[in-house]
Amino acid sequence: MVRLSGRFLHFRRFFFFIAVLAGLWLVAHSASGREAGFNKSFAYRQVVATAFRPFGFLWSPQFSNCERIALFAVAGIAILALLHAAYLMRFVSRADRGTARMQDIARAIREGAQAYLGRQRNTLLPIIAIIALLLLITANITATVLRMCCWASHLAER
Repeated sequence: MVRLSGRFLHFRRFFFFIAVLAGLWLVAHSASGREAGFNKSFAYRQVVATAFRPFGFLWSPQFSNCERIALFAVAGIAILALLHAAYLMRFVSRADRGTARMQDIARAIREGAQAYLGRQRNTLLPIIAIIALLLLITANITATVLRMCCWASHLAER
């Protein structure tokens, strides 16, 4: 069994905390029409009608029956692939570990791989954080512009 380092656990807890905060923020700001103080205008209803809905393809007229079948086939194949990966993992973990020399070589390879992955993590985490921050900022700007457009169309309807 691989023992996780304290730094990795610290990063995992940190990003879990950030994800929870982002989720709470999104839930708090999901009622974008209500805090702007206007009735649901036509432009706002257009945007809400085209918004993402989980499993919306099941009842949306935009998807044909053939596309629905293809989506379920892809999901089924993905589940079968995960089951096959679990079978292979179980098969490999039950195999003979080899001689003492082979175990030493495997241990050295594992240490090198852990060092490589640690370096990759330390390099990529700041880049990922910057990209996520930029996406959050642009989403806020887009939502603000959308609210302003909906507010303007609401005033024009009067």
